Amino acid sequence: MQLNTFRYFGIATFVCEAAIFIVLIHPRTRPVADTAAARAAVFFFFSTIMAIGLLMNKRWAAVAFSISTGVFAVLLINDSAAHIQPGKRLIGMTVSLLLLVPAAVTKKRWNEFDNFHHRLP
Repeated sequence: MQLNTFRYFGIATFVCEAAIFIVLIHPRTRPVADTAAARAAVFFFFSTIMAIGLLMNKRWAAVAFSISTGVFAVLLINDSAAHIQPGKRLIGMTVSLLLLVPAAVTKKRWNEFDNFHHRLP
């Protein structure tokens, strides 16, 4: 994989944000409480910053994306092991293993990211 993979991750993040926004503005799925709207706003703020950083190949964005997908993968593994029927656990486990791919790519391509040391004289 090339470093452009993280640009694709950034584009996928924007697409997911758009899908979540479309779902949230639908009258049936509007957040009921003000705290849910505030949490959605915080999510959109941080995910937009992370997606822009991924498009610019920044190390901090790759680390943040890897940590966030890794945490989600661990939560999904825990949930699929505890609450999902045994026949359907394979789907949750497969998705959670796919969510660990950004961490592996970040580790493999660590030296190719743009960082501040390249700009200093």
